[in-house]
Order: sequence, then C-alpha cells, then structure tokens
Amino acid sequence: NVSFVIHYNMPKSLEAYYQEAGRAGRDGSCGECILLYAPGDVQTARFLIQNGGNEELDSDVQEHVREGELQRLRQMTGYCKTQDCLRGYLLDYFGQPHEKTCSNCGNCQADYETQDLTREAQMILSCVVRARNRLGYCVGSTILSQTLHGGRAARVRELGLDTLPTYGLMSTLPSTQIREWIELLERAGYLEADPVHGGIDTTPKAASVLFSGEQVLTRVRRASHMEARPQKKAAAPRADEPLLAALKA
Repeated sequence: NVSFVIHYNMPKSLEAYYQEAGRAGRDGSCGECILLYAPGDVQTARFLIQNGGNEELDSDVQEHVREGELQRLRQMTGYCKTQDCLRGYLLDYFGQPHEKTCSNCGNCQADYETQDLTREAQMILSCVVRARNRLGYCVGSTILSQTLHGGRAARVRELGLDTLPTYGLMSTLPSTQIREWIELLERAGYLEADPVHGGIDTTPKAASVLFSGEQVLTRVRRASHMEARPQKKAAAPRADEPLLAALKA
C-alpha cells in the first residue's frame, strides 16, 4: 500500500532507483516518486566508488568493476538532468520499446518555454576556456559559477580566477542559476564533465557559439505559481517586541 517514495539522495544506479521507486503503486493505485537531486550527490557517489572495492579481486578486475559503476552513475545522473520523458529514459536503459511520451511523469507534465541563452552561454563557455588556460586544468561547476558571479570565495582568489576578464560577468545572478545553466550547456553538448575529477571543459561544439554566432535555444521550465511568488518583505519591528522576547526566554 505504498503510495509515495521519496529519495533525499540520488542512488548510484538506475537499477537501484528502479527497484526502490517500484515499491510505490504495487497495489494498483497511483504512486508518486520524488527524487531530489543536487550535483553534490554525484561527487559523493563518485567518491564512494573510487575509494571502495573488493580486496579479494586483483587490481585489473577492480578497475573494470569500478569503471562499470562509474558508467552506471553517469546514466543515473543523466536521468536526473534529462528534460525528456522519464519513463522513456528508464525503458531505453533497459532496452524496451516505448511511446515518445508517457504524459504522466514530471517532465511530460511540465510547462516549458523556449529561451535564448546565447549571451549567457558565451559568457560561461568563455570562462571555462579562460580558467583552463590559466590553470592548465579544468575546474568544476561550483568554482566556475562563483567566478562568473564575482564571489569572494577563498578558493577563487587562491586560484587567481578573480583576475580573469570573465570574473563577475554574471554578478546579477545567483550562483545556483549559473550552475543550472552550466548543466544545461552540458546536456546540450557544449560542455562535458570529467567523469573522475568533475572538471568541466568545452567540447568542439562550443566553438560555433563562441566564434560563429550560433544561437543557443533551450527549453526551460516555466516558473510555477509558488516559484514565481515574490519573497515577503521583512516585517517591521512590533510594539510588543519586548513581550515577545520575554515569552521566548
């Protein structure tokens, strides 16, 4: 009689998620499966894979097993990031035919609009290139977003990324929004993340955006009523504030 399955952390594989989410609706009634995802989940899962293993296996076999687990992790991450039908993604993974949409999952029921992110994409791609050229290696989305936002994070200053021309280019946007667009560019094939270290680099496809004026058009979810609602202003101090303080004490 389970009707809800909520994952607070992302599982390490689609096999695990499919088995766990499949506990809902076994009595024939509707079930709702909610998966909360954050990029930190991927880093945690990758750490566990890279630092785990069976000591009874030799190094070559362990490495083969580890690569298989990383591949399954990449598939699981793709499920969390896709804008396509979630049921279709699962059935593709297990090699089963299906309709293009299921009209039931969160992606199929979401309201999308087309948005031109060409200018934002150029800023992000340029920052990735400049950071890589300066450091000789690629950094992750958190440092990239902090650099573009113009944050004073210690790591950004330690790496000297606050001296880049792209530093603070997107200062009016929160770092979370910038990270979301970085992930979007990764899904679209303009960026790719190192599966081991998590550093983000441009793909050959990015050159057309940076140098040939290619537009970046993407589908983004329309903000729901709750998301679009403005934040309440802080309440003015009340006359009975001393009484409230006394009650709290």
